[in-house]
Amino acid sequence: MKKKTFFKFKEMFRFQDFDGFQIRHLKGKYEDYEYLYLVKNNKKIIILSQTYHDNYYEMKSIINENLKNLGLSDYNIFLEIKDILLFR
Repeated sequence: MKKKTFFKFKEMFRFQDFDGFQIRHLKGKYEDYEYLYLVKNNKKIIILSQTYHDNYYEMKSIINENLKNLGLSDYNIFLEIKDILLFR
């Protein structure tokens, strides 16, 4: 699994590198959106979104088979801003 950042830096990960995943549902004006976070040491390392990834449900299925579901992540605007600013 590769993580590619906005600046095109790449980092490789294996499923064993993660503690599990969390899912967050966001309500939009016309529909709801789902985000999946791969978590390591209680930090969100990779985000997958049904909005931006055409094969989101395929990836979610593979991740669900290989990692522990850590539950739902509550939406909080301050946590969203923190995630955006501190994402590594």
